[in-house]
Amino acid sequence: MSKTRTHQTTWTQKQSWRKIINSGLPITERKLVHLYLVQQGKPRSSRQIAKDLGIERTNITRTLHDLVNKLNLVEVAKIDKCSITGINVQFYGIVNRELITDHVDTDEK
Repeated sequence: MSKTRTHQTTWTQKQSWRKIINSGLPITERKLVHLYLVQQGKPRSSRQIAKDLGIERTNITRTLHDLVNKLNLVEVAKIDKCSITGINVQFYGIVNRELITDHVDTDEK
């Protein structure tokens, strides 16, 4: 039996998310994923991102592709075993934590 370790979200992280969601400002999936990775502070798999944000994994995959290949805001930080599937997968992290997230709103397709 394998032990799974879950991320314990801090009170301040929860408050930050509530503030973003309740602001009424439009949040693109790119911005949401980017903000999520900035807040996590560590690489996450696409499945973890989809589960935590409640977004279809197919959308997350497309969004991560754009953030990695078009906008260069996210990178494949490592390949490791997924805590959900147990399969080796890519984990995504922020390229430069000091970049402003407003750059994510680019509507390139």
